[in-house]
Amino acid sequence: MATGSVDGAWPAVTTKVTRRLVPYLFLCYVVNYLDRFNISFAALEMRADLGLSDAAYGVGAAMFFVGYVTFEIPSNLILARVGPGAGSPG
Repeated sequence: MATGSVDGAWPAVTTKVTRRLVPYLFLCYVVNYLDRFNISFAALEMRADLGLSDAAYGVGAAMFFVGYVTFEIPSNLILARVGPGAGSPG
């Protein structure tokens, strides 16, 4: 197999993957941000309406950060191992 055919296909593949993944990942990021932002506003009335203590509210708010903690540390470890160029298109 000639390396020229693989090198020539790389820009097309990265463009296709980028066009499919980036809008979805952006939407996920926006939803995550809105969830984290709105939970602080919801706390003002939610604790009184539901009769939650400060500790119970803290546990509920911490649930939004589980995904962040779960994926942020391993992604940084992988990034340190393979370098930033491995996942960057272009």
